[in-house]
Amino acid sequence: MGLTAASAELSRRTARAAFFGELREPTGAKSFVYPMLSSEMPSDSDQETYPWLGQVPQLREWTGLRDIKGLPDQSFAIPNRKWESTIMVDNDLIRRDKLGQVATRSRDMARRASSHKEALFVDTLLLGAATNCYDGQFFFDTDHADPGAAFTTSQSNDITTAIVLLTAPTVAEFETAVEAMLNNLRDFKDDQGEPWNFSEDLHWVIPTSFTKVARLVLGVGAEMAAADVSGATGAFRGEGTIHVSSFLKARQTATSIGTAGDRFYLFNAGAEIQPIIYQTEREAEFETLGQGSDHSFKTDTTLYGVNGSYNMGYGPWQHVVSQTFTTA
Repeated sequence: MGLTAASAELSRRTARAAFFGELREPTGAKSFVYPMLSSEMPSDSDQETYPWLGQVPQLREWTGLRDIKGLPDQSFAIPNRKWESTIMVDNDLIRRDKLGQVATRSRDMARRASSHKEALFVDTLLLGAATNCYDGQFFFDTDHADPGAAFTTSQSNDITTAIVLLTAPTVAEFETAVEAMLNNLRDFKDDQGEPWNFSEDLHWVIPTSFTKVARLVLGVGAEMAAADVSGATGAFRGEGTIHVSSFLKARQTATSIGTAGDRFYLFNAGAEIQPIIYQTEREAEFETLGQGSDHSFKTDTTLYGVNGSYNMGYGPWQHVVSQTFTTA
């Protein structure tokens, strides 16, 4: 007996429930950094344009008339992109599905939908070394300035440090890099010459190969004893949360930006708008094409698919610093 309408509907509902159950609480999602280091913005068109008005001026003593200041009027656009993933399942497997394989594959599709956003987040970071942001400079660049602003001194959120072994910085080399990143982040000035990052919530995004050295330099608690014998000064212990990203190495290869293990990032998530914007027109949706369709009649299979429309782009460069190691 072939696949009945009742069996097909039960399978569809089971697969859909499994998909959205996993999507709501994805396995392993606690390791994802994009939810805390990007700002989600809704979209209802093919792209969104973001006005960039700069910072409001600092308060001053009021003597005479108000000192009314305009704001630099700049903008940038983020287009939406469509994404999909589709699998084909034999109807006989659905009819005989005693092990719940359809539900398992549906949960896998949900995990892929969740992890895709993390991969897209990391891609956006990596491509920031070669992609312009609102000020016309690469997002990670050494000479940012706000055209037309009162304060236009060139500033850098792209640091390079020479070390001996590219994929294995020593404690001393890592401390030097960390100090430079913290100093740059804390010294950034807005378009009025005032500090950008006066409210701090620091996060480090590092590749897996830097796990040990990062914990020796930045770690707290049980990691302190190891740091004492490693040569770490302890000056930077507790300076932010460490996030080890398994996506950095893989996506460096996919985007052809940098070499594996040479780049990491410092974020200040204490600002209202995060450095990366997650723009969403349509979250991942689950679809099936099976029983009763021309496709199923001709192939005796059912299609399970996911599709969505979203993208990531660049917000304020002043809330993140990139560090690239080069060989000495």
